[in-house]
Amino acid sequence: MFDRKVKNIESSKTISGFSMFTIMLAIVAYFVYGKSIDASLAIIILSYISGLIALLGFIPVIGVIGTYVLWNILFSKIMILTGITATWITTVIFSIMILASILFTLISTAIILNKGFHIKEIRFTDREVIIFVLGISVILILKYIGII
Repeated sequence: MFDRKVKNIESSKTISGFSMFTIMLAIVAYFVYGKSIDASLAIIILSYISGLIALLGFIPVIGVIGTYVLWNILFSKIMILTGITATWITTVIFSIMILASILFTLISTAIILNKGFHIKEIRFTDREVIIFVLGISVILILKYIGII
């Protein structure tokens, strides 16, 4: 009986495969973009696509760069297709996607370096790779925000 309750709680965190965070962003987008259902649907589509793009982070060392490049290509096309503009909502979606991609890249790089997930065993050369990945990620985020 307890197992059934746990399963119901876990399934309530998503609505039709979308996270509650995505649904909350879509509701906020409804008001930010002038009470438009189209904008809400566009944000849901953008969140879904950014989740798929973040999976490029599993490419060791350069996965974040691939994520950033594909985002720039698809984001402009989605903006034209849906009619939304870049706002803080799209920046939040981008930031979460890049952070997930950074995490995926670090994990896949650690696996490729045959060190698993033991941070204590990282050698100096392994740290250089991780610093490189994080440095590229910070540069890409700053460029997207417009500071660079």
